[in-house]
Amino acid sequence: MPDQSLRAGRARRPGLLLRTALPLLLLTACPRRFDPRAEEIHGSGPAAESDFRSAETLFSDGKLGEAESALSQFRSKFGPGEPLYPLATTHQARALRLLSRPADAKALLTPLLSSQPAQTWLGSEVRRELGLTEYSLQSWDVALRLLAPLSAQIVDGDEGAELHATLADLYRRVGQPEAALREYERLGQSKSVRPGELAYLRQQSLSLIEQLSGPQKDEWRKRLGLQPGEQPVTERAPSLRVGLIVPMQGRDRVLGDRVLRGALWAADLLGGTKQPGPAVELLLRDSSSGAVASLVADLAQQGAQVILTPPTKAEASQASAEAEKRGLLALSLGPRDGQSGGTLQLLRTNRSRAQALAQHLVQSGLKTVAVLAPNTPYGQAMSKAFVEGLSGSGIQVVQELSFAEQATTFLADVQKLAKAQPDALFLPVSANQLELVSSQLAAAGVVGTYRVSRGPDGEPQQDKSRIKLLLSSAEGMGERLLRSSSRYLQGAVLAPLSVGSLPVGGTMVAKLDYGSGEEPTSLDALGYDAVRLVRTACQRLGGGAQCTAAALGKAVRTASLDGATGPLSFDEAGQRQGGALLVRVEGQALELIRP
Repeated sequence: MPDQSLRAGRARRPGLLLRTALPLLLLTACPRRFDPRAEEIHGSGPAAESDFRSAETLFSDGKLGEAESALSQFRSKFGPGEPLYPLATTHQARALRLLSRPADAKALLTPLLSSQPAQTWLGSEVRRELGLTEYSLQSWDVALRLLAPLSAQIVDGDEGAELHATLADLYRRVGQPEAALREYERLGQSKSVRPGELAYLRQQSLSLIEQLSGPQKDEWRKRLGLQPGEQPVTERAPSLRVGLIVPMQGRDRVLGDRVLRGALWAADLLGGTKQPGPAVELLLRDSSSGAVASLVADLAQQGAQVILTPPTKAEASQASAEAEKRGLLALSLGPRDGQSGGTLQLLRTNRSRAQALAQHLVQSGLKTVAVLAPNTPYGQAMSKAFVEGLSGSGIQVVQELSFAEQATTFLADVQKLAKAQPDALFLPVSANQLELVSSQLAAAGVVGTYRVSRGPDGEPQQDKSRIKLLLSSAEGMGERLLRSSSRYLQGAVLAPLSVGSLPVGGTMVAKLDYGSGEEPTSLDALGYDAVRLVRTACQRLGGGAQCTAAALGKAVRTASLDGATGPLSFDEAGQRQGGALLVRVEGQALELIRP
């Protein structure tokens, strides 16, 4: 195996990294893309083929409940005599497993063992899925017995990565570090890897290598492309064990990797300038399986004092509730259905950001405003929150316009705004949309910018018909927005979740910069702030045994910190204090608007 395996592999570790793979998308019920042993299995006719593919489409779209129901109906409709019946049964079992119903999945799969020989492709699929189901049920010995024979057969793609990641964790659990490293090595045969996954995998491999004898250590370092002096961070006794639960599969995988990357940076696991505070051990779990409560329970058993929730709403609610029940400190990185004092709400709601912009407008003394928003649930919700924030202020909303989500031309809307002549304009849009809208507003002379508000002699031109203030949520903003559109946005007030690597005048906002030219997102910033916050709190407690969940919960409520998502402080109910982060565009820079 070449020594590029960890550099080029897809880093996945169940239990400590990944548990589930992307839903299957099979055009002929044949996943040849990951498994060269696969056999084409065709339905008995067009109706069976159509129904089966429809169910698979639901699966690939992440609609697991609908997919499970469709596969169940397929089996009832066509019966055991249908050639696709065993495969549909296997896929239905997988849906049940991902829906946190592993016992039901096992009941479907077990009868197939006797009818599907192990040496056939479908027999292997049945055993693979049953092994993963037994893993979900924490039947480690049974899972290892079912999955180990498949290791050399399935080597690539998401399904292969899931298999090897699961086996690596199983071998780790039974005290076979070299076998676990062999599975990590096989993961490296995949062609892509996300930086967060790779960095975490390197640390786990280093920890396993430390359990080997001298000659074996050297051999495995060479095979995995690890530097001679590279050591596992866990050699320093950690005062903090932070459980991080994020999606690492499916449509939300990119969200999980971003949160992970920020958390790794704050924990000194991605290099760069060392952050102050005690050593941190990150215990990573994949929320894609849906078994969030059991993941929190597992993290509690591993000694985690702190739980960082997934950035997705349902999972954030489940994780925080389970953490509170177990007496752990939870930091929510996503919106939640309800609020409770045992969880710190790190993510500011969209509503709070819209209303912060509304209050800034109230304080500006301007009298009229228009709204231009995408016709999406996000655009509608932000517009509603903004207008509600103006209630009782006397400010008149003179126009509310909407545009298609993928629109790139806004000329008709610009003309309507020119006629309405509002003092201000609220734009609940992404940074990319803000670039387009602001440039077209400026070109039409509807906003007062340097380009259109000065005459040939350079003197300012007063035009009361122009929009005097732009307000925007500027989702995903970064360096590009200022570089391309700052001349159109002078004086604009923005309420992003974070400002990426951009410095902000007035301090109180930490700069998150990986030093690689890659722009951090708001999810990077949330992961970074969460780990940095608890590290700082643990440091103030004196580290070591002082950093209990209860003590950390009190410490973070009395602390304040300049975060990448803005000033960090919390009230007794666990809510962030102060208004949402507001910044003003000044030249080519940003200035913090203090509450």
